[in-house]
Amino acid sequence: MRQISARASCSALASTVSPCRCRITFRGIAAAVDRSGIGHLRIHDCRHTAAVLMLGAGVPMEKVSQVLGHSNTATTERVYARFLPQHMQDAVNVLDFARARGVSNQ
Repeated sequence: MRQISARASCSALASTVSPCRCRITFRGIAAAVDRSGIGHLRIHDCRHTAAVLMLGAGVPMEKVSQVLGHSNTATTERVYARFLPQHMQDAVNVLDFARARGVSNQ
């Protein structure tokens, strides 16, 4: 079975989850990673993916911050603001070449 980097996450959970439950959980994750064939995966990669998916689905930054356990929303914004759907929309609107050339979509 592949080794996944779960030590830091396991220690973070230790106050709320029994060590046995934590070990079983991470073994299950390691087995799933192994079966998927995606290669090396850190638990932090899953956390980052979850945050990006939540923001992409329109979950407010404040809620994502709470789910991630950040002490304040500024931390979440600093790391994840670039993944907000509207983050680059104004820049992309400037590049609307069809509209700039006067071409209609009809």
